[in-house]
Amino acid sequence: MINLIKPKKAQITTKGNKATIKIFNNLHDNTFEKTFKVDNITDKEIDFVIFSDTFDQFPMKRNYVFEIKENGFVKISLVDENMSLDVYTARIKS
Repeated sequence: MINLIKPKKAQITTKGNKATIKIFNNLHDNTFEKTFKVDNITDKEIDFVIFSDTFDQFPMKRNYVFEIKENGFVKISLVDENMSLDVYTARIKS
């Protein structure tokens, strides 16, 4: 979907045992969002925006682990026997 929409931003929100990633250029334009189950639940709700090009260079159809420390600070790790990849992000300052 990233290649079809060509988004500039990704919004990550968490609530309860679910995390949602929404990609977009402007919130009122074409968007795509997907919700995932969260393994380690926190009572703290998180809502922040990062640049979507963070996801552009990731190998497709792999397993990743997202660790959200606080708003904007995410560690994305590739889970694979043949390669190791860790990417760190920071939020967009509003």
